[in-house]
Amino acid sequence: MFYKSRDRSEDAGCIGKARCNATHITKPATVRAASSAATHCGLRRRNNQDAILDRPDIDLWAVADGVGGFGGGEKASRTVIEVLERFEPSEDYGDDIAKLLVTANRELRLQAVVDGTGTIASTVVALVTNRSQQRFTCLWVGDSRLYRLRGRDLLQITEDHTPLQEIGLGAKLSNPKLQNALSRAIGSEEALDVGRVDGAIEPGDIFLLCTDGLSKPVNARQISLLLSTGTTALAAQDLVDAALAAGGPDNVSVIVVSFPNAARGAGRWRWTRKIGKKRPFLKPKSVRRRVIALCLLVLVALAAIATQRPALSFAQAEKALAETAYRWLRAALTTRVPGDGQH
Repeated sequence: MFYKSRDRSEDAGCIGKARCNATHITKPATVRAASSAATHCGLRRRNNQDAILDRPDIDLWAVADGVGGFGGGEKASRTVIEVLERFEPSEDYGDDIAKLLVTANRELRLQAVVDGTGTIASTVVALVTNRSQQRFTCLWVGDSRLYRLRGRDLLQITEDHTPLQEIGLGAKLSNPKLQNALSRAIGSEEALDVGRVDGAIEPGDIFLLCTDGLSKPVNARQISLLLSTGTTALAAQDLVDAALAAGGPDNVSVIVVSFPNAARGAGRWRWTRKIGKKRPFLKPKSVRRRVIALCLLVLVALAAIATQRPALSFAQAEKALAETAYRWLRAALTTRVPGDGQH
């Protein structure tokens, strides 16, 4: 068992600064899912021991939080992210990430021996997806978390690797050190036990990766509210701001990943066929407008026949109205739709 704490020499500064950036590795590429990241050292820390990986081009996102109590927390989190950067998409994407985390664990332990600084450790949560299969895999070690917002339901995917969580105690203990204790971290033990959850992605899902700098001071209800409004960039910054408004007791880092509904923005047509190629029944705007105008004209014509020609019999009025409606309908529906021929 070990504790997440930092030297008191680090617990000063950064107050009043707009932003203290952590290590942020990202590469420009074709975006498959919308994602945004934000980080801040908090209001009580001088440096930022978090590191983030925002790679929508390979469907990989990760947040690492250095365990400062061991010293070298900033170096530890950066090492974990740099190892994850070696990921190359494959069919065994989940297993590949697990192997990389084992590699990071080995490198941190070797680095601790070389530096002679004792244990160097970090937490991590990683999200990797397979868009073609609409599947995701979450792997984590420690208390960095992954949430999923589906509709209005916010679900915590991960379970904190803490003594209280793993022995099933939900009540807080009087010992404040035990509240910050971790039972697992990358670099702390020779054999690494990685948590893993696999699941399906549905259109409209929003995922949040975050360090405990957000999950501890900000409650789930507020997190859900901030995730459900605005863009990923706005949500990420609002979440960091919420942590700072709650006192900013620790470094805070977030990544918001959104998988938009494919139906949104694809067109303005709501009436579509459910089998075969989706094609709107009333595709061009001009046709819809003419049909609506036709209905109005039929009503006007009916009123005109009833008022101006009261001597007509019902059969004569019906015949006159039918002829007029036929001419208008034929004229209204005679329009050219690009790619569909004449209708």
